[in-house]
Amino acid sequence: MERLAERYDLKFLRLELFDRWGQCCTTGVFERDGREFIFVPGDTVTLGWEQFAVGLNREGQEELNYIFQEIEYDGSPEHFFRKGMAPVRQAAIGPMLVGRELEEIGWEPVNLDDPRLRPEWLESFREFAATGRDSLTLVGHARFERKEDMWQAWLSHSVTYSRLREWLRQQDFSLPTVDEWAYLCGGGCRTLFPWGDGLDGAMHIHHFEEQGGDGPYDMEEPNFFGLSIGYDPYMREVVEADALTTCGGDGGCNICGGMGPLLGYLPCSPHAKPEVREDEKLNNDYDFFRPIIRVALENGSEQKGENEMPTTEWLKQYEAIKDRLSCKIDLDAYFTEKVIGNRMVDVLEMGTVRFPTGMVFACDPLVELEDARPYLQTIPAGNYPLQICVVPSEKYGDRYACVKVVVSGQKPIQYELGMVGNEDLDGKLEDGDFFGFGVDAGMGCIADIRTQEAFKAYWAKRLDEDEDIDPYNDLFCDLLEENAKTHPKYQSEGGDWLNWTVPETDCGLPIFASGWGDGVYPVYFGYDAQGEVCGVYIHFIDIAESYDA
Repeated sequence: MERLAERYDLKFLRLELFDRWGQCCTTGVFERDGREFIFVPGDTVTLGWEQFAVGLNREGQEELNYIFQEIEYDGSPEHFFRKGMAPVRQAAIGPMLVGRELEEIGWEPVNLDDPRLRPEWLESFREFAATGRDSLTLVGHARFERKEDMWQAWLSHSVTYSRLREWLRQQDFSLPTVDEWAYLCGGGCRTLFPWGDGLDGAMHIHHFEEQGGDGPYDMEEPNFFGLSIGYDPYMREVVEADALTTCGGDGGCNICGGMGPLLGYLPCSPHAKPEVREDEKLNNDYDFFRPIIRVALENGSEQKGENEMPTTEWLKQYEAIKDRLSCKIDLDAYFTEKVIGNRMVDVLEMGTVRFPTGMVFACDPLVELEDARPYLQTIPAGNYPLQICVVPSEKYGDRYACVKVVVSGQKPIQYELGMVGNEDLDGKLEDGDFFGFGVDAGMGCIADIRTQEAFKAYWAKRLDEDEDIDPYNDLFCDLLEENAKTHPKYQSEGGDWLNWTVPETDCGLPIFASGWGDGVYPVYFGYDAQGEVCGVYIHFIDIAESYDA
């Protein structure tokens, strides 16, 4: 995510999970010049509509029956809808950075004393303000809106489709294509709408009922990609095409024509046929746009590698099995109890480590330090203590059973397996199974993804000076031995842990011996009763199971 931010001149804000209508996505949120962007992973999906996946509910069927009687239509509902739907097709969608909100076209905010506001417009405004209402639009001229006790004015400017596209190109933005828009809105859903084949009677629907409180209507809230999209039929979204084309609305034509909620919102369906217009002039009141940045490597292929986000299909699989992958052992007890099973345990303090982004990775530092992917789960950016649970033993040697990043002092009630998004979920998974990082050199580490970038830069300089060096013999070996002399408790002469900082940075890299040695080890994120992450745990040894009486 940091690389994406640097490459496209964005500020990376956070990773966030968006879960809506049976689909979910954990992805990055970015910002540039006050706009928020979401990284949307690519996928190959089915778009378009030809039949109901579930079927209409009672309210939808009753609305259609009434409309069909009025227009004397005796065909099937599916045939009626199909005429307004795009054909079914397969589409390969590339990854994108997508503006979260729709933006207005051609409106310039101005002060009420701006000389371009004509006297007759201001007279209309003064008469309107006396009525106590909050919004006045003089079509094609100006708009006035009350914000608490103040009024804001806007001037309307004529904008063409070509001019909008050129303006976006100058800022390195694009508009989504028809297929991209359908994917962003529906995520490849096979139902009429992202939430189902009809409208739920419990939904708060704009234009058909009063808004509840100060919050948005149901459809305005972020979808599974974190986007506000396809939520108001009066708002047409301009897309990339050979001629002026819009999706997501019909300017309110169906509603103004007396249709009910279902047909009124039908143009918001991700499968609705886009509207292709003959002229180039955009309508400031009904046309809106959403900037996107298509993510591609220099050779034109989709972005791959350690920061690739999981596909929507992978995320669906993960949500279905994630509870099976949770840790059933109380790992925090390793750090609060004196005895686990029949073994005495102790806690070794490693010091503090900085996590500037909160994006965490763990790996064998002597093998995969430059290639490890960050976990989808994140922690708040900050400085956190690191602890090691040690099982002292003359027979087996002092073994490190678990490493903990202490995010808060709260008690975890759930341990969620850290996932990077490329795990193979197709096989049969049982309770207690896990995915983890491989250790081939007897050491593990846990750090912020920025530390990985800092180490890459540092090691590249070292390799320029001597290409025959390796991280253990030419870096960590001596440092581990020195740390063992300074902090001999629970360490061998060669050293078993080190809290190292990449030279000329503030990026910390704690490394430590990995339990019994080589193997595959899971990382768990502990969540407290409020659902906040309170600790991150690398589980090396199941103490109760591994030690004899």
